Amino acid sequence: MEVPEDWRASKADAKSSVAADEPASAAWMKTTFRKVARFIGLLVVAGLAWTAWAAGAFYDFRSGLQDADPVSLERRVDWSSVRQSLREDLQANPPTQSGGDRTVDALVSRQGIVNLLRTVKLDERGWETAAATSSGNGQARVFGWHRIQYASFSGTPFALRVDIGPDSDSVKRPLVLLFKWMGDWQLTRILLPADAAFNALQTAQRPSPPGASAASQPQAREPGTERVELYEEDPSDPNGKRYAGSVVWRMEQMPPAASGGSGLAVTAHVSVPDRPLKMTMAIRRNLDKTLPASHTIEVKFDLPPGASSSDIQDVAGIMMKPNAEAAGQNLAAIRVKVNSNFFLIGLSAIELDMQHNMQILRDRSWIGIPFVYNNRSRALLAIEKGKTGEKSIADALTQWNTAAASEIKDKKP
Repeated sequence: MEVPEDWRASKADAKSSVAADEPASAAWMKTTFRKVARFIGLLVVAGLAWTAWAAGAFYDFRSGLQDADPVSLERRVDWSSVRQSLREDLQANPPTQSGGDRTVDALVSRQGIVNLLRTVKLDERGWETAAATSSGNGQARVFGWHRIQYASFSGTPFALRVDIGPDSDSVKRPLVLLFKWMGDWQLTRILLPADAAFNALQTAQRPSPPGASAASQPQAREPGTERVELYEEDPSDPNGKRYAGSVVWRMEQMPPAASGGSGLAVTAHVSVPDRPLKMTMAIRRNLDKTLPASHTIEVKFDLPPGASSSDIQDVAGIMMKPNAEAAGQNLAAIRVKVNSNFFLIGLSAIELDMQHNMQILRDRSWIGIPFVYNNRSRALLAIEKGKTGEKSIADALTQWNTAAASEIKDKKP
């Protein structure tokens, strides 16, 4: 039987149509595959970068412990959260084990926590709160990298868990460090091994170390003054030194600054008698249109001749803190060294930075000033605003805002 000519023609058209569709389909699949591969590649790169950030933060944290660097530890440890969580864990134990509030206070002190983190040395008594011993090269001992048993994100990419094997014959489980990302990575929680008992009467009854400085004891303050804490690193003491001082806040009219600052200023006059060290800080509204700053902060140190640390080499910036030991949040600013002991900080005039600066300047209760002496030793000055500082800053901000609004109104035709 002969096949009709038109049927043959339709069959040939169908074959040619299929042949034409095959290259188009293959090209679409190749394009789709490239897009998916590129997306997966971007995810991998982003994941590696995020992991590297977390690893770098932990390296910075460990280096801060190694060098007894108060500035690094201030940046990498949320002291308030760590101390509160440790206190809750310790107080959850029976009094016969925990040794009472005095023992808890000793264990959750900055020195006690730093020594725990440096050595991770636990036994049936808990951990030693005295200063860690130094190695032969003069550097304080810190836990070795080989003692890290586990390090990974915990449940979310914003939480990092690091398990460290303790230096102990009786405690088998690791010490767990939890870091959280809150704009940067910070240690927020320490989980003690369940099989580690806590140092009881031995800690509570331990005498103060010989030669302990009276500067670490609370100092009586004059009425109208607020608290100041000065933390310094010390090569002979891995936990550094702490000095108590006071600050007097005022809102006063001063001669207009050469930098363009207004006459109305908020001043803080800081005194640390046992150091000895004095510092004057003046916060002004910037009136110099050529200076890209909303406000200026003048920081001037006064060290007596022959002081062991000599002059100030640098001021790292200004940070606002909820309390003396908590991590601080930096004001958006640039700094200029005017002379050996005088520094000028200009707060950013960018709108978002201004809002950020004014909010934390109002809301945070402490001001932190990390600085470096000429002998390269580092220190942190923590200044309490208190009632007098809060009122002075609030009143000055109100007057500055009123003056700025009046200037804008006068410019309008």
